[in-house]
Amino acid sequence: MENQEQKEVRISSSLLNLLFAIVALGLIVLCKILFGFGVASAVFYGIMSILIYCLPFVGMLLSYFSNKKLTFEFWANLAVLAFAIWQF
Repeated sequence: MENQEQKEVRISSSLLNLLFAIVALGLIVLCKILFGFGVASAVFYGIMSILIYCLPFVGMLLSYFSNKKLTFEFWANLAVLAFAIWQF
């Protein structure tokens, strides 16, 4: 029998807050590709809009409230939110 050790993966809060922006950008790219191929359902657009707008907003709130100052993660999420509003 092998001795299996449990490994723990740690993600810092700053990386987690930055992941909100990265995932939102990925969803924007995915939506633009799908809309380019003609997948233009109103329900799909609405669901993706909710996700795309909420992810960076939540990332901004978590970043600000965890650090009590404006950090790089806050500005990255704000930039993605502004980009989403402008593009989407």
